[in-house]
Formats: sequence, C-alpha cells, structure tokens
Amino acid sequence: MMASGTFIDWVVHSSHARLYVEPEYYLGKMEYGVLWGLFALWVLTSIVKVRSPRVLAMGIPAFIALFLQTKYFYQGRDNFFVFLFLFLHFFMFLPGAYWIFKKYPHVLIGQHQDGVVPEEPRWGRLVAVVVFMEILFYLYFTYYVGLVRF
Repeated sequence: MMASGTFIDWVVHSSHARLYVEPEYYLGKMEYGVLWGLFALWVLTSIVKVRSPRVLAMGIPAFIALFLQTKYFYQGRDNFFVFLFLFLHFFMFLPGAYWIFKKYPHVLIGQHQDGVVPEEPRWGRLVAVVVFMEILFYLYFTYYVGLVRF
C-alpha cells in the first residue's frame, strides 16, 4: 500500500513544478507510513473492533494521510500544500489498501473465506508479511528512482 502510494505520489510531485519536492521528501516516508498503518490497523481492529475489510481499507489510508500531513505541517511546509496532499495522499493509498484488504482479509484481519471472523487478528504473521513486502518495494522503488545508489 505504501509502496504503490509513494510511487503515485512521486508521479504527482513530478507532474508540475509547483508540486515538486526535494528527493529527501521520500526517504523514510514508507517506513513512517507502514508504522502508522500498523498502528491504525491495531487501533481499528483491537480498540474500535472494526472487522469489515472495506472499512479498514478506507480507515487506514485516512489515518496514514492525517499523520503524514501532520508531520509535514510541523516541518513547516506550505499550508496549501499540506491540506491539498492530505486528500491526495488518502486517494493515493486507497487503491493499494482496497486491493490488499480484498485479496488478503484472512491474513490481515483473520477473516476466513466463509466470512467467519475470529476474535483477534494474527499479528505476528501480519507484521512479518507487511514488513517484508514493504522492504522489497522500498528497495525496488529507491533504486529505480535514484534516491539510493547501490
């Protein structure tokens, strides 16, 4: 989700001079988003008790976008830029989140094919899968965009 959203973000930022950001903007973005995404998943499934893949697919990108833009607001970025990308980041992360929760509800929230939802999701498996996938996408993305030279 963060890898595809960051790629879309890179395309949007590269599309117009007013939207341009320095390459350092992307460093740490995926890790930050993954951590907030896991925290959002924990809050939504453990505290709020959300079990619907669709609600989670919308809630997690909203949570990530809010905290990502809060970070940029405190870094002193332009207010117009921050509020514009609050909405844009939500829609950038939404397709990846929807696909992930539609394809893997049994891994992320423990929902089986027959619709039965166990009491708690499988956190160890979830964290391992998400971290591994994000590391692979991060290495691929940063290598081809040129942020990191190997």
